[in-house]
Amino acid sequence: MSDEKEEVKPSGRLAILRTDAVLGLLVAVLSILIAYVGYQGAIIGAKAADFELTGERILSVANREFLDAGQNVLFDMSTYDNYYAALEVDDDAADNYYLSFSIEFLENLESADRDLFDDAYLEEMYQYADSCFVEADDMFVLGKEVGDLADQYQLVMLIFAIGLALAAWAALLEASSNMRPAFAIFSIVILLFGLILFVPLVSSAQTFPQEVAELQLICFDY
Repeated sequence: MSDEKEEVKPSGRLAILRTDAVLGLLVAVLSILIAYVGYQGAIIGAKAADFELTGERILSVANREFLDAGQNVLFDMSTYDNYYAALEVDDDAADNYYLSFSIEFLENLESADRDLFDDAYLEEMYQYADSCFVEADDMFVLGKEVGDLADQYQLVMLIFAIGLALAAWAALLEASSNMRPAFAIFSIVILLFGLILFVPLVSSAQTFPQEVAELQLICFDY
């Protein structure tokens, strides 16, 4: 009578899920996916930070241009008072004041149909600053969208990590254990679920360069 124990061979419909080859393949695939998703998520997260930084720079430009426009409006107002006072007194001084006016104010001054400091004049003076504020808002919105996408990449990586843990746990169990195919099934389901979430993210990430190009920034050369 032999003292050697016969090797227990897996049997049944789920026998293939008990094998080291399948579990090893699951571990390898999930490990590669985790590394790839983590890498792509880091790149997208860096883009989100870049967009937000660009938005802050444009916002700084917008604030500066807004203050400059306000100063120019005040300068036109004070210069016009001096210009009007010098019209009948000192023609040379009046000419100097006239040459100091902004182009936008000169258009009003030479047009009989417009008030000197009407809404159209103010809109022209603040047009560039307002455009910069709009561009800053657009960059902040884009940064938030890209940041949300980076968060979704992190979620997918977490899902794949759970699947990897189950596959690794199954590989540590005995081949005859009923928990081995159960963990393998859970790992495969989680792998498929993660792929379903991951595939749309790839196409979404490819649209952001086009959205940046469509912004046509004038306040900051991105």
